[in-house]
Amino acid sequence: MDETRNINSTDNPLAILIVTEDKKSSMYYFQSKIKSLGLENRSDVKIDLEGLGKAPVTLVNYTFRKIKNQFDEFTKHNTYKYREIYCIMDVDDHSSLEKAIQRIASFNQTNKFDCKVYPIISNECFEIWYLLHFIDYSTKELYRGSKAHHTKNKIFVPDNRNIDKLLANYLGEEYRKMNDDIFKQLILSGGKESQAIEFAKRLEKYFAANFPGEPVYLHNPCTQVYFLVEKLNHLSGLLKKNRMLFKMGEVGEKYMFKDHEFMNILFSLIDRNYCEVTNNDDSENLSDHFKRFIKE
Repeated sequence: MDETRNINSTDNPLAILIVTEDKKSSMYYFQSKIKSLGLENRSDVKIDLEGLGKAPVTLVNYTFRKIKNQFDEFTKHNTYKYREIYCIMDVDDHSSLEKAIQRIASFNQTNKFDCKVYPIISNECFEIWYLLHFIDYSTKELYRGSKAHHTKNKIFVPDNRNIDKLLANYLGEEYRKMNDDIFKQLILSGGKESQAIEFAKRLEKYFAANFPGEPVYLHNPCTQVYFLVEKLNHLSGLLKKNRMLFKMGEVGEKYMFKDHEFMNILFSLIDRNYCEVTNNDDSENLSDHFKRFIKE
């Protein structure tokens, strides 16, 4: 995300569109993720999330129309326009995935809507992202279907590499796509988002090194979900930091700080510890934290 954008502006908030291929699992996951980061119902950031339940090329065509319609609304009524758009798609058995990716690349080169569309691909499905919260980094192929559904883009492997069965082992119960509490369940089952991010990146590097130039949708297993998760985490961090700066201004005004050297120390503190400190909403306690830092 462009850190130079003014995400404090309520007149033109940073607007993001996320469109998921399914209406269930990935949709539920991002609903909870966005809420956990405090990114819903804000005036400075607008995140629209939609679960389409359509094949990739249909999803992409819908996304383009959505971008245009919102841009027209922005032009007429000065509402908001999408800056970043994420299309969450699985390899599965979709024959239109390659075409969908090509259309996104073409759109990004020619669109006049001041935005960029990012394809977020998982092979073979979104649930790879869940699995990486638990399993060690592995380049062994994973699958979801059966031999009857085997395609040239996937390699059939034994039942013990079945994604849903592996997930059930870690979740302690049968995995259900209808589970609208999957985000919380991953945490309660001991899953680690930081690990999932690290392992997804390792897989990406592995395929880049061993199969250079090969498209992502041929890499099994892999997932680019980490890219969007990191973006959302980063955006949440920026907003917390801005709020921290505002709090610091309140404290500075209250105690009438004028020493620039002291203020530089406060900025240093924010850079090091703002996430921890921001959890405290009380300015008095925040100023005490600053005082302790100076005494140290």
